[in-house]
Amino acid sequence: MSEKKQWTVEECSNLIELYRDHTNLWNASHIDYKSRIKKYDSLKEIAQRFGTKYEEIERKIKNLVSQYQRERRNYKKLKKSGAGHTSAMCFLHDKNKPSKGRQVGLNFEDSNPSSSEDSDDNEIQTCELTRSANESMHELDANVSDVQIENQ
Repeated sequence: MSEKKQWTVEECSNLIELYRDHTNLWNASHIDYKSRIKKYDSLKEIAQRFGTKYEEIERKIKNLVSQYQRERRNYKKLKKSGAGHTSAMCFLHDKNKPSKGRQVGLNFEDSNPSSSEDSDDNEIQTCELTRSANESMHELDANVSDVQIENQ
């Protein structure tokens, strides 16, 4: 068994962005989601960017997704207390949600959206706004660092 890569926060953030860009790895409605070859190619491409094996990328992504789901579960428990939620992985919110479709004996068109669906929609919007704010803060931090370097 090979040694595990030590991941920095910046590398984890970059990995999350690359994972997000390769929708065939996480989006069940993507045309290539069920293609093992396409998933392997995507993981191999990401691994090349980090100079590691695809198995390491697969392991790290699995761990990050598990951590995100655990944090999200805890967030739902704390939601009533008014706690905030920030995560770069909010695009995975609907990853395990069943797709809407027509099944025999059920009429989805007549059903009204439940309040939990409304709260899920609000959570997605909040997540996207938070992600945008975090990106803006990251850009501001980078600009402040550049100014501090120039002033030295």
